[in-house]
Amino acid sequence: MARPIRPERTADSLITDCWFGGSVSCNNINSAVAGILGANFDFRGQPGVIIRNCMVSTKNITCAEPGNITWITAAATVLVKNCIWPDTPPADVTLDEETYPDNNGNYFAAVRLIVDWDAGTASADPNFDQSKCGKSVSNFTLANVLTELQENASEGIKWVCGINHPTFSWNELNILADYTKVNEAKSKIPNDLSIYTDESVETLKNALNAVKYDKNITEQDIVDEYAMNINKALEKLKKKEITSIDKTQRKQIKTGDSTNFIGLAGLMILSIFGYIILKKKTLDR
Repeated sequence: MARPIRPERTADSLITDCWFGGSVSCNNINSAVAGILGANFDFRGQPGVIIRNCMVSTKNITCAEPGNITWITAAATVLVKNCIWPDTPPADVTLDEETYPDNNGNYFAAVRLIVDWDAGTASADPNFDQSKCGKSVSNFTLANVLTELQENASEGIKWVCGINHPTFSWNELNILADYTKVNEAKSKIPNDLSIYTDESVETLKNALNAVKYDKNITEQDIVDEYAMNINKALEKLKKKEITSIDKTQRKQIKTGDSTNFIGLAGLMILSIFGYIILKKKTLDR
């Protein structure tokens, strides 16, 4: 049987403007694992794969051998540019300095592979500088992350603010709903709720606790309902009634009030003088 001839590629493949926010788990210690492209060997000098303006926003990438993980890719020819990845590995993964001295506690973003075709092995080039591939971040919701992705986007691609990270304008399930009305309702809450009945305050607290801040734009009606419920609870806040006992207590002399102390002293003096006069009249009789 004749051996099939693989067509020769004349140009690099292209992966551009994408994000990965899922998870990868691998139990094979020999596997290459990555958020965008596991590995590319550019067989014997053939064109490779360009990865441009891509983002790995998840940390949920694990492997039986964590040293085999890259956030973006491992390739014989690294053609990675303007990419963004996490600045730390998953919380339960430790890349200790003794075992992984070059990792600086994190997965590599991109690795240049030195391939020995005869031996069938590949190892990382220790002199490769991954900083030219992009940068790591700790918070994917920061404005500059979105700005950089949009500035480097391909024609016709629009990155927008997403729920936990930037996404595309058409990706409604990952675009945050508008919480303006909720915030406006919350701004009306009185500073002192102690003057209102416990029951009406509890209703307000329930309305506030019901708000979930992860709703997307397809769920805008739910978010608007949050605001409506808060406003209703505010309208129903009921002040506590002042009883006759409360009024009396308010009139009672406060021992820490110097003005009231002087008044009390005056009353005591008048009482003493009244007693003396009364006593004197009694003796005169």
